[in-house]
Amino acid sequence: MALYNIDTSDFVMPKAINQEEHKFIDGDTITDKEGKLFRIEGLSAPEIMHITGQGELAPGTPGGLAATEQIEGLAKKFNYNNVIKLTNPDGSPKMDATGTRQLVRITDENGRDFVETLSRYGINKLGRFSSPEEINAYQWGAARKSDRINKFSDEPLDEFEQAQLTIEQVADKEQWYDSEFAKIALNEQQLARLNAPRQPGESIAEFAFRKKMAAEYTDSMVLNRHSDRTLQNKSLHPWADGFDIGLTGAIEGMYGAVNMIGEESGFDWFSEIGSAGIKRQHDYLRSKPELKMSILKPTLDDEGNVIANEWDVEGLSGFFEYVGNMAAISLPYMGVTFAGAMTAPVGMIAPVAMYTGMTYNDMEGDAKDKSAILATASGVTMSVLDRLGIKTLMSGVSGTILKKEYRDKMVKAYQKKEFEKTGEKVTDAVAKAAIAKMTRMESAKLIGSAAQIAKEQLTYGNILRAFAARSATGFGIESTTEVGQELTQYLASVYGSDKPFNSVDLYNRLVNAAVAGGTLGAGFAIPGAAYDAGAWADVNVRLAPAEEKRLSTEGRWAKENEDKYNIKNPDGTIARYVKPKNTLELLDGYRKKLKAKRTNEAEREAYGEVIDRSSFAGRDEAGRKQAKDRDLLEKIKAAAKEFPVLWRGSVGHAMWQDAVGSPTIRELGSFFGAFLHRVHPGRNFEEHKQGELAKYKEEIMSPAGAASMLKQRNIDTITISDMVYRFYRDVVKEQELSEVDFDNLPEEFRKDKDFYKLITSQLQKLGDKLFKDQKTAREFFLDGSKTGKRFDVGYQNNYLGTYKSLDKVQVEKNKEQFIKDLKDEFQFTQDQAKRLADAILDNNDIVDDNTLTDFNIGRGRHIPGSHKGRTLGLATHPSGKFEKYMEKDLFINVSNAAKSAARYTTYQKFVGDNGEVINQVLDEAVQKGEITEERANRLAAFLQDYLNAESGNYKKIDNETLAKIQKNVLVWTTLAGLPLATISSLVEFMMTMRALSPEQIQGVLKNAGRELGQAIWETITTPTPNLKLATGTKARLKKEERQARLKRLGYFDWDVGAAQTTGATENTFASRYLLDKYFRVIGLQQWTDYTRNVRASIADDFIMDHLATVKEGRMSGRPQNNEEQEAEEQLRNLGINVTELLEIDGLPFEKPANKTREEHLSDMRRKSERLNDILSQAEYNFVNEAIALPGTANRPLFYQNPHLALFTQFQGFIATFSANILPRLWGDYVKRGTPRLKYNAFAIMTTMIMLGFVSQYLKDLLKYGQATPYLDRLEKIQRGIGASGMIGVAERPLNFFFPIYETSSSNMVEEIFDTVSGEAAALSNVSRALTGAGQVLEGKTETGLYKLFKTAPLIGPVNILNRRLAAAGASLVE
Repeated sequence: MALYNIDTSDFVMPKAINQEEHKFIDGDTITDKEGKLFRIEGLSAPEIMHITGQGELAPGTPGGLAATEQIEGLAKKFNYNNVIKLTNPDGSPKMDATGTRQLVRITDENGRDFVETLSRYGINKLGRFSSPEEINAYQWGAARKSDRINKFSDEPLDEFEQAQLTIEQVADKEQWYDSEFAKIALNEQQLARLNAPRQPGESIAEFAFRKKMAAEYTDSMVLNRHSDRTLQNKSLHPWADGFDIGLTGAIEGMYGAVNMIGEESGFDWFSEIGSAGIKRQHDYLRSKPELKMSILKPTLDDEGNVIANEWDVEGLSGFFEYVGNMAAISLPYMGVTFAGAMTAPVGMIAPVAMYTGMTYNDMEGDAKDKSAILATASGVTMSVLDRLGIKTLMSGVSGTILKKEYRDKMVKAYQKKEFEKTGEKVTDAVAKAAIAKMTRMESAKLIGSAAQIAKEQLTYGNILRAFAARSATGFGIESTTEVGQELTQYLASVYGSDKPFNSVDLYNRLVNAAVAGGTLGAGFAIPGAAYDAGAWADVNVRLAPAEEKRLSTEGRWAKENEDKYNIKNPDGTIARYVKPKNTLELLDGYRKKLKAKRTNEAEREAYGEVIDRSSFAGRDEAGRKQAKDRDLLEKIKAAAKEFPVLWRGSVGHAMWQDAVGSPTIRELGSFFGAFLHRVHPGRNFEEHKQGELAKYKEEIMSPAGAASMLKQRNIDTITISDMVYRFYRDVVKEQELSEVDFDNLPEEFRKDKDFYKLITSQLQKLGDKLFKDQKTAREFFLDGSKTGKRFDVGYQNNYLGTYKSLDKVQVEKNKEQFIKDLKDEFQFTQDQAKRLADAILDNNDIVDDNTLTDFNIGRGRHIPGSHKGRTLGLATHPSGKFEKYMEKDLFINVSNAAKSAARYTTYQKFVGDNGEVINQVLDEAVQKGEITEERANRLAAFLQDYLNAESGNYKKIDNETLAKIQKNVLVWTTLAGLPLATISSLVEFMMTMRALSPEQIQGVLKNAGRELGQAIWETITTPTPNLKLATGTKARLKKEERQARLKRLGYFDWDVGAAQTTGATENTFASRYLLDKYFRVIGLQQWTDYTRNVRASIADDFIMDHLATVKEGRMSGRPQNNEEQEAEEQLRNLGINVTELLEIDGLPFEKPANKTREEHLSDMRRKSERLNDILSQAEYNFVNEAIALPGTANRPLFYQNPHLALFTQFQGFIATFSANILPRLWGDYVKRGTPRLKYNAFAIMTTMIMLGFVSQYLKDLLKYGQATPYLDRLEKIQRGIGASGMIGVAERPLNFFFPIYETSSSNMVEEIFDTVSGEAAALSNVSRALTGAGQVLEGKTETGLYKLFKTAPLIGPVNILNRRLAAAGASLVE
């Protein structure tokens, strides 16, 4: 998921680690699970044989083994298990005298020091490094021991005294009997080799000599103990180690291919890369613990030659261990082939290279004696076999639980259906192939009672039969595939090199391939049978009568609402479906009531009656006063009730309590996106603004399209804009566009006549549309009747050809000069000019000088920016002073004019003058007795806050300097903290599968790989202001064509880009260009576009499939079943008015023969604006249901509060995910869903958790070059689950109470600061930079530079690179 956490590993030290993570290798030395040695400070004990820091083997001293065993036993028994790594004052590790081992101390849970305790009992021998405390303890112990001896005490010895006596006795004995001084193996591998059975190539005499040597070694310990294996070198985590071995083997194969290419091409450096990579993988594999990877063992002659193989299964448990290991080893290879098949043909390069390299590595002799041709042929053959095996296993061609009698009936029914349709007979084979591609539901419906058929298949006998059939098929397929691959590789390596042919070796390899491959194939086939049974169970549930428990609460409200419109038969069944009113129609109803109320009140006032009017502003003020006047106890109770506001959507949380009992408030909630599920069809407030803007921007050509018409490869948008503005100034002037003679243009414009004709036509058409839509929204209801209001803005000809919006970057950069210019030219006071400048920069809705009115959203009348008379006329002011503050990019100006129009029409319909529409709804709810006056006031206060937040005007920071500093710090933190954000976002891909059928998921996976490669390359050139088209116009046009659906839905805009999804929205206008390019450089924008495009590509199929299901149910005349109820609610949740959409003729309920549904619907949409609106809204919501888009209504309101921006930075996505997607995953699928949806949710969630671990591991590799050294296993699990997004915003409190990292603070003040800064990425960044700068000034250059590099853009989290840069920088300084 898109979780964006700043790395703080250099601020913390690893937690004290339990003894299980450290092992004693002698009395004064321990090792961690990675094999790193640590010396216990102050402890001196007899030595055992050990490896020195220089890699030499040093002999032990008498009593060494006994001392080690006794000291380790005491530490474990008395819980001395806190290992504290010591550091010097400069923060560097404190090392022993050899400089090879970091010093540590060991304490118990009460802080008692282990060395002092050992000194007290004489176990520790004092030395020149002993501390005063250790010396005092030793002297005290010696005195106590002397006193016991002098008094002939018979008091029993305690454990420490017994240990000291044992060590002394053993040491004395070993001094006299040196032959009893046991040797210790270097590690588990050496010990295992010493005690292993006779190996190939080892004669009987050699084996006897080895066994004699083994007797000299102790079998109770080794020098370098590893925590991932037993003392006998057996793996403790065989699945993990098996997967690791497989992955390493796959990587080795890739390096083999590199080596081969280098050798064949003569590029020595390429060959050296391959050779070095192969050696690294070999060395790594040799270090792994033992796994059971064969069920044969060799039979040897006296000289050690292999003469035969015999079975070595080791019982049933041994066989399953072998199969499990081989499954884990096989997964990486199958994964490479599967990924290659999904991205074919280009993607197949990966498996071919892998298998080619494996064959080349298997060859023997010099490079000149190896055949690259045979290695490549082998790689191709093995890849094809692997792909065929996977494809056949996945196809599920046999072993269905469907009874034969029904399969035969389905074939006949299909043949009959096709004959009636085409007049041609269909063979059994063709019919069976067609049925195999159908869903269980589709095939069952061929022969009538699908529900009964489904129920009959779910018998134990049927299921067991299917399991057996699938297992047999799987065994045959995969055993054949594996044997074929093994034989291909072996023969190619023999005939393509000096490798001798060995029939016994080949037999061994083929038998293992057949058994392992066949067993795995059978195992992989069994889940198919389980899925088949589950699919029929799903059919059974789906076709059962609709159950109310499977509807959401909002779904039940929607049903109640729809029942008010539908016409029913006497028996209660529906005779005719009547479309319910959508949000805009409901709003029109309230606006008409407002008109009637105004007329009535005017008449009553004419007769002298005093009218007591309520107003939105009055309710807002009353609501705030109510909250302020509460006593302390009431405030505490209210705060407790408001606790869910921390994770719920703002509007939903505010309205849910009232919506439960108020149909009127449900309508208000629908207007502002309050609910997780739709109650009323149609767009809400935020969707309407976005939808109108997207529709307007579709009317104008793109910069790439303009460049293409101008036939200029690298022309930028400013140059294009200047050409258009000059054309209006010098050619169009004040005349009508229709009066321009395009056949007789001035010479400088003549060659681009077609471009000017088209662009001016588009600008004229869009400008007229903006004017008409705003005028209509003001003066007319949906049915064409008049509102009684006047649109007092005059029409301006050629409006968009001369319109210029404010360039907020320039206003921000030159704010003081802008204020001065306003004062000089318009005689404003300092306060007036400053308020106007602040309004421009603070309010997202102000885009031009025409909207420079001092208004608070929800209060006052909204005047449209586009077409409004220019009250200030900054763009054309005769002084020319304001030209530098105006935007020069035509395309940005058009976008801003469109934004202004979309804002105006939306506010007219949803809010009204002075918030009158909202107030009318609240009045009606009070009058009906659905809510109290007090609740209406509180809702008004909340909605005022919501409207301010939505416009970017919520709780602004008054201190301008502080606000600017905060914004710049947040931008800096974004640049330094998010380079790896794309990796964190890998989990999002799984959400593209949400609620899809298996058939739709297969379609997504088939195209996803291809899309990804194109998206990364093509979207990096997305149009950006003032940026030249670096890759050329043709590439840009190709990208725009491929992502046309995203453009149509309005996703190519700052407000819905990567900055919005990450929460990096509290920034300066000047930084937006930088951030836009930054998110493209790190790949996050491309990834976001890619996942959205993948999801959007299946929207039309999803909609039509579900619509067909609803249509079939309604036409049947029977009561609704679970499938139809579920489909209807899913369509409703996309904002679709199902009844209205079903009334449209020509919809592609079945997939067209010669085009896609999307293409068919595109043709229809061009002819029907209403259909286009319905589908555009549905597609937009379909994408946002999966890829969370933070808004104002769909997450807690405090995320819009700039005062909290330091703590909410990077949390926008996960807050939206927690408030919307997680509750629906649980409620819609796990709790209420049909079996298919439950399975879908389970698959998505488990895969997201897996990807969470993968993403964190990939980040670790970039940060440290290995898995993080700072976390233990449980902490990695906690981090991985958090990275998946499955615990949402709960991750932060979880990490607060159970921190993954502990701070290195030394006092309470530091502890408080570390805790606070740990929750605020920006504070951590500032603290790190200041600390680093201070260390550089103090002379701690390398440490300080490292911290400074950690705050640098793009490289901040990459610790391994930062350490190298810091070391290089320090060496330069020295």
